Amino acid sequence: MRKSFCPPCWKLILGGLLVLSLIISVIYTLPVSAKEIGRTIDVKAKSKRLVYTERTRLDREQFDCQYKEFLANREEYFRSFTRSLLAKHIKPYNLETSEWSISYLSEYRPEHEEENYFSSLQCRIDGAWSRSWFESQWLLKPILGDKADLYNFNYVEEGTALLYEGEIEGSPITIILHFPQPINHCHYHVWYKD
Repeated sequence: MRKSFCPPCWKLILGGLLVLSLIISVIYTLPVSAKEIGRTIDVKAKSKRLVYTERTRLDREQFDCQYKEFLANREEYFRSFTRSLLAKHIKPYNLETSEWSISYLSEYRPEHEEENYFSSLQCRIDGAWSRSWFESQWLLKPILGDKADLYNFNYVEEGTALLYEGEIEGSPITIILHFPQPINHCHYHVWYKD
């Protein structure tokens, strides 16, 4: 008669730990962003400047909460709202910003019985133009990390724009880079075709 490697009590303990770990992972795994439904980042080149617009689609509860915070103290809210963009995208790459605006939009489409809620942040960015090309590390690395670059984008609008559609932590994201004329690119640089 062959003896089991684990005594019966150890099998029971290991089984119990496995079930407990599965229960804990199900209970404590939150939806990635139950409140943020999606995000679109639109960057438009205007001469040697960029106009950055980030539009986030929110659920009703998050929209109401953010809008109330905004109305309560606009200056503090603005600093808090822009802190992440400045810390991740602007300061590490020695860029400068100006002409900031924050807005909230609630729209209702009766023909579809659809309600949508958005927050929008916009600013101008100086310093991404480097002699003959625009740099994009400042935008892409903080969002996509090292797993994606401009080769993960598609040419659209007759070669004058680059489009990325994907997910970040389970939430859809669209990034589009617009230029006034046709472009070429490498991993992190965009330049105008001659």
